[in-house]
Amino acid sequence: MKRMPGMLAWGLCAAALLLTPKEAWAMGKPKHDPSPPRAAPSALPSGPGPEPGPLSRVSPTSMNITEGKPGLGPGDVLHVNEPRLRAVVLGPHGSDVALRFTWLGDSSVTTPLASGEMRKQLGIKLRALDGCNVIYAMWRIAPRPGIVVNYKRNPTLHTSGECGNQGYSVVAPQQQIVVPALRAGVPHTLHARIEGTQLKVWADGALVWTGVLPTDALTLLGPGGLRTDNVRATLELFTH
Repeated sequence: MKRMPGMLAWGLCAAALLLTPKEAWAMGKPKHDPSPPRAAPSALPSGPGPEPGPLSRVSPTSMNITEGKPGLGPGDVLHVNEPRLRAVVLGPHGSDVALRFTWLGDSSVTTPLASGEMRKQLGIKLRALDGCNVIYAMWRIAPRPGIVVNYKRNPTLHTSGECGNQGYSVVAPQQQIVVPALRAGVPHTLHARIEGTQLKVWADGALVWTGVLPTDALTLLGPGGLRTDNVRATLELFTH
């Protein structure tokens, strides 16, 4: 009788070995898990993203760089190491854009935004009519990491000098998955596409953000592009 506890423990361990990983996880999971779902890190896809195909890589010579002076590395890959980079594609199609990037850390010099916030981020421009009217899908690094969608709308203003940081609105997601914090030197993809009134965002091939764009954002027409703030990174842009 004295050996029963040990035998019972051994029996329970043996039974646990017969469970699948999913069943074992379910047995230990609390009935009410208040934490939000988190996206597991994934490997870089072979292309700019799984949806849709095909997207074409944009040559830096086909971009209009409106702010910043990025370098150019082997394979025509952009290198940014400055507080601000802004660029758009020379073309009208800005509803489906992907960015392949490797974040390498903070830029050599960092500058707060016009709001005073020291933000570190990189991401995509959609339907960029001009510097005052554009939709953004950004992968934020600091002060709070995550995917953020916002748009800037100033119907009567058209240059950044005219509108400054006026006209920004954050778009609330219908569904969102928390993405892992970026690690320096690890390649990633960010892909955003407008479908009707919806915007969908993929990170490393996983759908992580879905939401409905307001009417005044949907009226925008313009090319796709990219934006960075206070980062050092390599960048490749893809669009139709």
